[in-house]
Amino acid sequence: MTDPSPSAPVAEATAQHVVDVGVVAVVEHEVVAPEVLVPGLAARLRARFPSVRWRVVALDAPDRAPRPATLQALLTLGRRRLLDNDLDVVLVLTDTPAVWRRRRLRAHVSPVQQTAVLHVADGSDETLDEAARLLLATVGLDDDDDVDVLHQLAAAEPGDGPARGRALLGSVKLLFTLVRQNRPWLMTAHLSKTLTGAFAASFLAVVTPDFWLLADRMTAVRLATVTAVALAVLCGVLVLGGGLRERAGSGAARRTVLLHNAAVWISVAVGVATLYVGLAAVDLLVSVVVLPHRLLAETLGHPASWTTVLRVGALTSTVALVGSVFGAGLEDDEDVQEATYTGSDEATYANG
Repeated sequence: MTDPSPSAPVAEATAQHVVDVGVVAVVEHEVVAPEVLVPGLAARLRARFPSVRWRVVALDAPDRAPRPATLQALLTLGRRRLLDNDLDVVLVLTDTPAVWRRRRLRAHVSPVQQTAVLHVADGSDETLDEAARLLLATVGLDDDDDVDVLHQLAAAEPGDGPARGRALLGSVKLLFTLVRQNRPWLMTAHLSKTLTGAFAASFLAVVTPDFWLLADRMTAVRLATVTAVALAVLCGVLVLGGGLRERAGSGAARRTVLLHNAAVWISVAVGVATLYVGLAAVDLLVSVVVLPHRLLAETLGHPASWTTVLRVGALTSTVALVGSVFGAGLEDDEDVQEATYTGSDEATYANG
């Protein structure tokens, strides 16, 4: 957030950017209190990026800890605390390693949710160093040249109407940093029902003569239009059906929600586009290798060229995309959220 003092000199404007960090403990045993970590954590963040002011606060522990302590449950708790307290980044401390894809984690971050999770056993310097590293990694900070990202993170909240759009445009670098850190191109690889629907539809299309006839007669413009519609529908099913979109309520958290929703739509669009590229590559290869040219020519009533085979492959990938839409509609919300929010490569696994 930005210091509202009107008397601050213009030359010191960059020093008035304030990044609000929250620390919340989700523990069964009092391993280390957040209040103990706050001074050391703030000092490390200031030493790393002194051009902004770091305001680190300890948050009250939740009345009821999420059980089982899955990674997504802890990230969701941290996200709620971030919005409730108008913070920029939240660190969730736990005395039990979070469970993620059947493995125990020591640490992980969710850039789109602006939340980090860390398993702690004490308040040592190593713990503080790791906590500071995770908080910076949450917003993609790895060198001093990224200070603009911090300034955008701490930008003033927008008002209504055009002010929202201006605030989002002023956060473009931060927005794309969050998306890049989230590695959305890996998203659909973890959605089993979506992939099952896609491959089932691919198999159906590549062995069905009616689809060969349709591909032979369909124009490139119509095929591109159907593909674009299928891509848009799949994005909508995942974002809206998966509960990824947050509602922008009143108050200072509005910009945070706006930034989150923009990052979600971009991440899902990248993930869906990556899925389509993969499907197209596989379906084109299968059509070229497997499809019998003589049978294809007999079905179409004219010689089948390589162009015809490629058109069948292109239509097959579009049909596969439609199948993935139905599969995505069957995905559990938690699975969609986990696939969308936990793509960062900052995962550290616990021993044992």
